[in-house]
Amino acid sequence: MNNVLSDVFALSYEPAPNLLLCRWLRDVADRSLLPPQKELLTAALHHNCCRFWLLDLRRRPLAGPDLGAALDRLGWRSIDASHQFAMALDPVEADPRGRIYDVRDPAFLAVQQRLSGYSDERLGKLDALLAAMTVEACGVVLQDDDGAPVATALMAIADGIVVTGNVVTDASRRRQGHAGALMRTGHAWAHAAGARIAALNVQADNAGAQALYRGLGYARQYDYHYRVPGTP
Repeated sequence: MNNVLSDVFALSYEPAPNLLLCRWLRDVADRSLLPPQKELLTAALHHNCCRFWLLDLRRRPLAGPDLGAALDRLGWRSIDASHQFAMALDPVEADPRGRIYDVRDPAFLAVQQRLSGYSDERLGKLDALLAAMTVEACGVVLQDDDGAPVATALMAIADGIVVTGNVVTDASRRRQGHAGALMRTGHAWAHAAGARIAALNVQADNAGAQALYRGLGYARQYDYHYRVPGTP
């Protein structure tokens, strides 16, 4: 489902996570930012009474001051306070312990599952999302000197920008430089594939990850969070 309701607002449905995603198509005045409740409810009923709605509200300086108050009145709560980081992507040498995989390679997915602690169900949802990707992407794995995976990430390129996600290091091997080596390996792949800007998001309460990314050259660009209706 991808339903453009007006020149301002569109709805899409993601079946794997059972999620209604609400997007605004252009900058508008605050009074136009409230989602059309009737259309949201109709879409939710159509898709097996979908209970999960996600508004992608990126808090930039141009955001109107009334939006948060309006969503508060509707009972929408804030989740996942995050920072957007970015940097210019220069040539960099990959770590010789790094490996690049197709994002749906079972070997890569097995590393993601083990290091992230995913259940089989959650791994299946990740695989479904990866199957839907249409941009150039890769899985990155860093091995130790014995060949055991110690860190992993996803990277995808669109419009010359490589976006990194699902970065995870073996809990018993953290603070040993593995995440930095992993990122440099992925950056080398992305630069060779034509990316010239690197971006990622990091949780606002993850000071360690923020320090890592700043050490690689990333800088904080803006803050954002998501708003979802009601209680979980």
